[in-house]
Amino acid sequence: MNSVTWINECVHTSTVRGGIRTFGKRFSAIRAFARKIDDREDGGQIFARIRVLIWAPPLMLHGEAISIYHRFRGLGRHLVYLSPLLELEKQNFVNQVVAHEFAHIYLGHLDGKGVVKTEAMHGAGSLTEMRRELEADTIASDWGFHRPKGVGRSQQLVVEYGDSLGKREREKLLEEV
Repeated sequence: MNSVTWINECVHTSTVRGGIRTFGKRFSAIRAFARKIDDREDGGQIFARIRVLIWAPPLMLHGEAISIYHRFRGLGRHLVYLSPLLELEKQNFVNQVVAHEFAHIYLGHLDGKGVVKTEAMHGAGSLTEMRRELEADTIASDWGFHRPKGVGRSQQLVVEYGDSLGKREREKLLEEV
């Protein structure tokens, strides 16, 4: 399987009024991932293990409800959510996020487990969750997508928003992040 076949058959981007979302940094990151994996000797094996529905709603969409079972039945078992806030980040940051999420699927971290908890990277998760996050980063790095240094723009926005809240509201926000 090559990258074109994988994108056409296995990656299903979110629908947007009027068609499929095929622009922006998130879709560019998916294409960058596909091109890089296509160049690998084991690329076909990697593509075969990552069957996924991508949910990448547009920046100004406040909410979207979809029925995965009815609407996308049989097209894959995993959903990867790509936040609209990723459009504010540098492309290499978005590329790493996409590769990192695909690495969780490749490694089997979601098989029968539901959601991989992101709080592991903030020190609040279990040792197993932190190990899985590091494993996904290692695989993404092996694929050529290294974690950028520093804090992303969207994370800075959350911090700025938190600073504008009262103490109680800030504590609730930090519990969610």
